[in-house]
Amino acid sequence: MNAALQHTAKAQAAILDLDIAGRPVFPVADALLRREVPFVFYTGRREDVDMPERFRHAEIISKPLAASDVAGAFDRMAAPDETLVTDVARMLPLLRAWSRLQVADPVGADRLVERTLQEAIRCVRAGEAPEPHERLADWLFMKCEDVLSRDAAAILN
Repeated sequence: MNAALQHTAKAQAAILDLDIAGRPVFPVADALLRREVPFVFYTGRREDVDMPERFRHAEIISKPLAASDVAGAFDRMAAPDETLVTDVARMLPLLRAWSRLQVADPVGADRLVERTLQEAIRCVRAGEAPEPHERLADWLFMKCEDVLSRDAAAILN
């Protein structure tokens, strides 16, 4: 763990195995987070992960791992705005982080994300998908704001 912590001062990006010699890698992730260094988590036990709230935005890639998985993770770290807008599944951590900034209660923030996704699905089914020139991220954030202003009382209870 100490060796990994020493590398955080020079790191530009990182893939962190969630478990280093039987200990959670969260101190290393905290050091990277303080320096605003992008990272993803790597694990063979995705179902067993008890992710601390402060890392819920981070992507988790799972074993077995293909080279394309690593390349994709690095691409998303290098240019998240350009890659996240094309795929709602990859937008989810960003939407979730944004919702946490809007709603202090984590459960309420998760309700906001859930209702936003339901609203987005309803809109797409009704033919109200984002315009071709509109980024998916911007469209989803707008939907999130609409849902929050409309359903704040239900979300915050």
